[in-house]
Amino acid sequence: MRNFILFLLPIILTYTWQTAFCQNRPAPPIFTPYSPVSPNLNQKRNWNNLLPISPTNVFMSQRDQFQKVNQELLRQQQQAESIRSRDREDDVAYNRIAYLRVQQQYRQAFDQIMGMDGDNFSITKAVFLVENVFYDNCLSFAEYIKTIKAKTDLCKQIMKSENLNPDNDLAKNYAIQKLFSGRAKIFDKHTKSWQPVKPFRYDFEDFRAEKDWTRMFVVKLLNSGTGQCHSLPLLYKIIAEQLNTTAWLSTAPEHSYIKFPSGNGNIYNFETTQGKIVSDQAIVMSGYITPAAIKNKMYMDTLGRQQLIAQMLVDLLQGYKEKIRGYDLFAEEIADRILVINPNNIMALMMKADMTAFRFEYSANNIGRPPIGKLPEFPELFKLYNERNDLYDRIDNSGYQAMPAQAYQQWLQSLKEEKRKQESEKLREEIKRMVMSPNKPILINKKN
Repeated sequence: MRNFILFLLPIILTYTWQTAFCQNRPAPPIFTPYSPVSPNLNQKRNWNNLLPISPTNVFMSQRDQFQKVNQELLRQQQQAESIRSRDREDDVAYNRIAYLRVQQQYRQAFDQIMGMDGDNFSITKAVFLVENVFYDNCLSFAEYIKTIKAKTDLCKQIMKSENLNPDNDLAKNYAIQKLFSGRAKIFDKHTKSWQPVKPFRYDFEDFRAEKDWTRMFVVKLLNSGTGQCHSLPLLYKIIAEQLNTTAWLSTAPEHSYIKFPSGNGNIYNFETTQGKIVSDQAIVMSGYITPAAIKNKMYMDTLGRQQLIAQMLVDLLQGYKEKIRGYDLFAEEIADRILVINPNNIMALMMKADMTAFRFEYSANNIGRPPIGKLPEFPELFKLYNERNDLYDRIDNSGYQAMPAQAYQQWLQSLKEEKRKQESEKLREEIKRMVMSPNKPILINKKN
């Protein structure tokens, strides 16, 4: 009977998981091939009361009573262990099915992102794929696009209200920045008055998404109006794509921001978490950007299409890791692909190093942890050992320095200092002058 139920379980789950998961998503399955399965043994059973011990015969000798009680206790223990064993098998089977379903979903998302390689790549679609698969493919793409379009239309209204050329790249970036800065106003036809556009705000709660991974998501930003240095620059990039203008994603330690062209050959930085233009010096002030990291184009570089695809795969891999609570061979496949596309992607390097180190430790423990001098006697283990060390060397030579959460918060605060504020205002006014300059084809011809 139990085997028949196990046979039916995958069929039943296939027809019911979409509705059930979308309405009330359970906790992610706890299963990875790299660690022992830990099934939930907190069953709704009282193991001590499965078979109550019968009252002993008062005429039995004390020794007979003792043996009788022990036999009964042993029988109960065996019965309980038998039930535990069956439940353990059932839990493993369920977790295995859930794990394979998650892996299949993520592989489909991975294939779709890789299928967008080339001119058909869309950051708007890629971000949706990454976030939708974490939600068990329960998000509505139509609603997502509708919300994005509303933000894009606001930017168009900003350009129209300031009489800017809607085809000019600098004017488009200027409008997006006003949307993020809180300085934007649009004319309300119903009230016949200018109304301020509510800006996006920085979400200081769990800004590293250590408790809730969805805090990294653009859909969370669109729903709540709050985000952080991951979701805010992505939304800027998405709106720029919808406006068909140039803006690049760029990275710093534990951070990302936007770079955009001025039209006169210069490239400026826009800090989406602050809603203002900042200098390269302000970015470097984090203290965790080394000359080697800049030279290796790890930080402060404009991410081209291939690098952006690699970054989307990093987001996919991180979500997958959170979903299955660990790594598996598919996770390694994603990391390997990222490093083929962009060998300098520090997040992929570190995750690949973690996976290799874990596999080395696991394999070494299984054969009694031989000393380093004897590793060549175990070719597969020795290969893992060398691969792990090579990855560590690549990370060390890249110029990477870890940035503690406290240091990141202090750096964000430093961007608000008066000197930096004055510098930012100066840069903003410079951009505004270029946007409004009558010598540049940015203002709409008022005769038209």
